[in-house]
Amino acid sequence: MPVNIYDLEEDRKTLTMDFGSDTLTVTYRPNKLTPARELAILRQARSESLSDENDDDEDIERAEFNINRQLSTFSELVEAWDFLGPLAEKDGERYNLPRDLTDTSEAQAFCEAHGATLVVKPGEVVPIKPEYLKLIGSNFLMLVVTRINEDMRPDPKRRRR
Repeated sequence: MPVNIYDLEEDRKTLTMDFGSDTLTVTYRPNKLTPARELAILRQARSESLSDENDDDEDIERAEFNINRQLSTFSELVEAWDFLGPLAEKDGERYNLPRDLTDTSEAQAFCEAHGATLVVKPGEVVPIKPEYLKLIGSNFLMLVVTRINEDMRPDPKRRRR
């Protein structure tokens, strides 16, 4: 039976990545990003950069736009993962909690005592939404995307017919 657009939309792949002695399992939508969507994102970024001429505030806005675009793209591509909290925020940035705080009430009390907000409880899966992703290391997020791209890439060792 031939493949159709509905089959592509429903396609999901699961990838397990090693991080030292731990693993991260990610389910992603390999056909979510289309060339048309990628071109639209690039055109929007380009039109904003053409209208912004050498203004520091506009450079910051452009950088913020690009980061938000990357986080939105990540959340469109990745459907699920088993990346666990806790995750806390203070003044718009991630606030690191002590590793031994595994109880939600203790983590909450610690955050309150330090002027932070607990946004993901210990042991809960971190939502794949830009407002949470912005608190996670860029290197980690880029590594996840790199591994997904490698997983989608055809195997060069496989024989062509």
